[in-house]
Amino acid sequence: MFFNPFPWHVKNNEVDTNGILVFSLFLGVWLMPLFFAISGISVTYSLNNRSTSNFIKERLVRLGVPLLFGIFILSPPQVYIERVTNYQFSGSFINFILHYFDGLYLDIGGRGNFAFSGLHLWYLIVLLVFSIISVPLFKTIARRKFRKSLFVLLPFLLFLSGVIETMGIGGWDIIFYFMTFIFGYYFLSSPEFKPALVSSFKWILPIALSTSVIYIV
Repeated sequence: MFFNPFPWHVKNNEVDTNGILVFSLFLGVWLMPLFFAISGISVTYSLNNRSTSNFIKERLVRLGVPLLFGIFILSPPQVYIERVTNYQFSGSFINFILHYFDGLYLDIGGRGNFAFSGLHLWYLIVLLVFSIISVPLFKTIARRKFRKSLFVLLPFLLFLSGVIETMGIGGWDIIFYFMTFIFGYYFLSSPEFKPALVSSFKWILPIALSTSVIYIV
C-alpha cells in the first residue's frame, strides 16, 4: 500500500504502478476473505466447547481487548503521521494527543481523528459483530435438515453479496465478508467437508489461480 497507486494513509513519493499493483490486487482478492473464512472455521471449534453465553464472553475478550489496545495505543501515532504527512496538523505528537478525540476517523484524508475501528484492526470489530449476530444461525445450521436447504441457498447469497454494494472495506464488500464467514463455519462443521476438499483440491487450486489471474488482468 505504501507503493501502489491506491489511496492510503502515507504514500511513497514514487508509486510503482506495475509489479506492486499486481501484487496488491492478488493480495486484495485473497487476504481478507481468507481471514474471514478461517474465522468462521475457528467458530466451529469454539462453539463446540462453549455455551452461547460463554462463547460471546470469549469473543468479547479475545477480540475486544486487542481492539481497545489498537484504538488507544496503536492508532494515535498512525493518525498523527498521516495528519503531519498530509499537512493536516503541525506540532508534536503530545500536542496531537489532545486532539485525538476530535471527530471520528471515517476515511483516509478525512478530518476526524478518533480511530474507533482501530484502523488496520477494523477486522476485529467487524468480526466481533459477525460472531454475535450469527450465533442463532450457527445453532440452526447444526440441524441436518436445515443444512441441506442452506447448501442450495449459500452460493446464491454469496453471488449477490459480490454484486450488491453496501460498504466496501479492505478490498471487498462487508456483506461478502459476512457470507464468507458463514461459509467457513458451514463447511467445516460438516464431517463430509474435509474428505471432499482433499479429493477435489487438485482441480480447485488451478481454477482459483487461473481466475485470479483473469481478474487481475
